[in-house]
Amino acid sequence: RTVWPDGSLHWLEARSRGIYAPDGRLLRVSGTSMDISERKQGEERDRLLTSALDASANAVILTDRQGCIEWANPAFTNLTGYSLSEALGQNPRLLKSGKQDVDFYRDLWDTIVAGATWHRELVNRRKDGSLYTEEMMITPVRDATGEIAHFVAIKQDVTARKETEAALHAGEERNRLALAAASMGTWDFDVINNVHSWSAETEALH
Repeated sequence: RTVWPDGSLHWLEARSRGIYAPDGRLLRVSGTSMDISERKQGEERDRLLTSALDASANAVILTDRQGCIEWANPAFTNLTGYSLSEALGQNPRLLKSGKQDVDFYRDLWDTIVAGATWHRELVNRRKDGSLYTEEMMITPVRDATGEIAHFVAIKQDVTARKETEAALHAGEERNRLALAAASMGTWDFDVINNVHSWSAETEALH
């Protein structure tokens, strides 16, 4: 790294070689130098980006145009149980649970190869065989010519949230059945919107 006369910092790549006399004495040294500041800045941006993705709480994977995994962050391993070395070169279908049908995956592929972002929930299978629910967004990445070269997938584990929603729904359904069995009607009044609602049992009482 060097400081130029105007005070700006630059990175130089220098190469040199010695020119020797027949008796081995060094006569002179010649070489070349090239400003590589732009390249070094790009390397630093790549390093920062990789560090940010590595620290992400959500799993992130990068695939090629055919869908083969080229990179994944540590959160992917935490979510799926597969290490980076096990995932490299594999298709994300190694997580397939069988809970989604062919049309589901056809819609996914048709969407991303058309250049659009795909965003839905699905059930996948970890390396140990256990199932989990994830919210996944896949975005195409284009090269300098504008062609799709890669896909980036961001995966968020929503298993706990889905289990909570299911438990709440089950509790509401049990309460509804209990009230129906007791012939007890329920009603609700939205004061702000002046809207009444009531159960079939309450309606029968009127």
